[in-house]
Amino acid sequence: MNQHSPAIDYGQLRPIVDRKNVPVSYQWLQEIKEYDKGRNRVEIRVLNNFPPFGIEYFKKKDGKKIINVRPYFLTNYEPEKRPLLMVKEHSEWQNIFYSEFEQLWEKAQIWGNTRGWGKPKRIVLDGSPGGGKTTLLSGTSQRDIYNREFKGINKSGYTVFGNLINASIEDMRRKSANKSIQPPDDWKLFFECATDRAIKYYEAAKPDLITFYDRGIFYLEIMAERNNCKEMLPEKYFSFINENRYDDPIFIVHPILGIEIKPLEGDSKTRVFTDDERIEQDKKIVALYKRHRYRVIEIPSPDSPDLIRNFEVVNNSVNDRLSIIKKELGL
Repeated sequence: MNQHSPAIDYGQLRPIVDRKNVPVSYQWLQEIKEYDKGRNRVEIRVLNNFPPFGIEYFKKKDGKKIINVRPYFLTNYEPEKRPLLMVKEHSEWQNIFYSEFEQLWEKAQIWGNTRGWGKPKRIVLDGSPGGGKTTLLSGTSQRDIYNREFKGINKSGYTVFGNLINASIEDMRRKSANKSIQPPDDWKLFFECATDRAIKYYEAAKPDLITFYDRGIFYLEIMAERNNCKEMLPEKYFSFINENRYDDPIFIVHPILGIEIKPLEGDSKTRVFTDDERIEQDKKIVALYKRHRYRVIEIPSPDSPDLIRNFEVVNNSVNDRLSIIKKELGL
């Protein structure tokens, strides 16, 4: 079952159970793909609608075919109590069920973690300020007083769309007569520009390629809540999040504690956070993505933030966190 399908939420009598089962199922599928990595023996496809029954089709070495059919029940009988029917070879029923399997297979979408799925793959890194998202994606950071460069995701040839908030502030200034305007000066204009920018980034993703995002559109809701102006979010923000999705998983980069977070050139003046505020906001970001049924992977912060000036320590930390992302995506 496609984890993005609206059928998961509609038309079922056990939506809470289904929502819990879907991410578990996808975790198992991910492990199967990881086990099969480099062998290409497994192909997984997903449907947008629930099939009326499960089909197990086997072809033995001697050529004998076996089809097992397990009907689904919406009102009673848990999975282990549902009958499993073996369809005899060469029977009329076997042809019917095998034909159904073939057609379902052809209509299903290929699911995987390598290139070739046909659609764009949009991967978001999000989290509270000062987590190192920009460093992981582009290899550099405005906040690094040493101006060091690390091997970010973009160095491997992947498209990376930079900080959504800073780009939106620039858009805001282009539309305003006040070239030094800040989000608190006009939250409505800011959220209008930021929503347009997020949609533009989303639509720019190319088929068969992975595109990475330094924050998803959902962070606008976090900003609005923090500044008590959620009513300023435009209607197209809500239309977009209801009609479009990024791809799983969402990576939440936990904040590096003990570093000073204050506005830099191009930042919003509201970008002042204590460690406690960043931890609290981090939790809210995780909860928001999960509420929208995303599978979230949390990336821990470095164990030794006091050694942030040590290039080798920082470089190892960047590589360790990048390895979590690459392993998950099969890169």
